Amino acid sequence: MSKLLCAVGHGNFAQAICHGIGELSNGEITCISFDEVINQVTANTNVFDVVKNIAAVIHVGSGRQLSEVIAFCTKTGIPLIQAATGMTYKLQPKAGFVCIDSPNLALPILKFMHGLHEMGFSPVKGYKITLLESHQATKKSVPGTAVKMATSLGLRLDSIISIRDPSAQMNEFRVPKEFLDGHAIHQITVEGLGVSLSFETRVYGREAYLHGILALIALFQENNNESLLATGVTSIFDILDLLWGQGNTKRRTGSAPVRFLLW
Repeated sequence: MSKLLCAVGHGNFAQAICHGIGELSNGEITCISFDEVINQVTANTNVFDVVKNIAAVIHVGSGRQLSEVIAFCTKTGIPLIQAATGMTYKLQPKAGFVCIDSPNLALPILKFMHGLHEMGFSPVKGYKITLLESHQATKKSVPGTAVKMATSLGLRLDSIISIRDPSAQMNEFRVPKEFLDGHAIHQITVEGLGVSLSFETRVYGREAYLHGILALIALFQENNNESLLATGVTSIFDILDLLWGQGNTKRRTGSAPVRFLLW
């Protein structure tokens, strides 16, 4: 019997998770909404019968249901992937479940972000740094990935340049038309000490994030046997080495969802 991924949220990302996770996992993981789980729990006096096949809960919502999600995971012990940005939350001291906080779920992007932090570039060290991001027009906020990158680079958040114009995205940033509604581009330039560096990451569609989710689920299942993860909140950056070994999930032929450019 397939395991369940319980998705919390009603936006495009939550829909993409539920539509894509089954195919990418070859039917090993299927999606169920948090609302449906709560309805089943309410109608069933034996909560274990409802939750026994849930491998993880992923929160990609607005935060309106986050406290309810935390209470649910505290009661059931089901791991939580908190992937929504801008959330402020706390767990009970002995919450008894694993919570992974992640500003991004694409493993290559996370590796790059970690490396960017290790490089130590900053305006206070004499570097001139710019950070530009482009996402689909429906995304109104600055993405958590860009915020994390800016923090690693010592930049003010209001210095992030955000592009949401589809025409500019197609003509200036070469985003294919079919990915205007789902893409993530980050461009970084660093100048100083007689050197100029440029970095660019591109993610088309949302498949790259699904690979990260599957790697986390595999790690949770391994954790049941080996106790690799501590309960409470853990940054995904603290478990990248563990995740990198889980990241080789099967990819559909011809798929190229993540691309890096250094020039």
